Amino acid sequence: MNRHKVLLVDDEPNVLSGLKDILRKYFNIYTATGAADGLKILSAAGPFAVVVSDMRMPEIDGAQFLSEVKERYSDSVRILLTGQADTESASRAVNEGGVYRFLTKPCPPEELIDIVSKAAEEYQTRSIESDLLKTTLFKCVEVMSEVLSLVNPVAFSRAGRLSRTISKMSKKLGLNNAWQYEIAALMSQLGCVTLSHDLLEKVYTRTKLTDDELDLVRNHPEVTYHLLHKIPR
Repeated sequence: MNRHKVLLVDDEPNVLSGLKDILRKYFNIYTATGAADGLKILSAAGPFAVVVSDMRMPEIDGAQFLSEVKERYSDSVRILLTGQADTESASRAVNEGGVYRFLTKPCPPEELIDIVSKAAEEYQTRSIESDLLKTTLFKCVEVMSEVLSLVNPVAFSRAGRLSRTISKMSKKLGLNNAWQYEIAALMSQLGCVTLSHDLLEKVYTRTKLTDDELDLVRNHPEVTYHLLHKIPR
């Protein structure tokens, strides 16, 4: 049985210990005593299915922390633990920050287990959907790249160089979901299927173009758009 990884974040060690005791039977539990520690664990030991954070913490509160988690690790499902006095802030975090649920402390063990379990199921559903989308997308890209390589090898070669460069840049910058940028670079030359080999040679060697040739070259991104926007989602 796959035990989903859950990160618990709270600045009070006793609270963390109590939460861990409740959930450890069902999940692979990690704990962090604050937002900074939580981000380090997410980076070192991720991905995590669920991140549960207390609202009131020094330096960075739970809402801000989960907002940062959303930016860096959008697939993780986020839950906020809050006291009665923070209900309004917690509601705002749900509405504006993409928090899955907020739970009021003290939270009954059965409710905590139920909500974290549902959050893990949500993560599983998202992961399956994401994997399916990526697989479908990559296959579509593969087919179109093969077409481009047959019709216009020059453009295909340029697209490959762009994609490899973007891949190195993405890794250097530490960007999430780098595959999206690599695919965008690979597909950037798809519209060149409408351009002749001789015209592309003139473009890449910076040879002066006629007005008609310039119109054709300027139009190739729009051709790419019309080809790609037919792919669902």
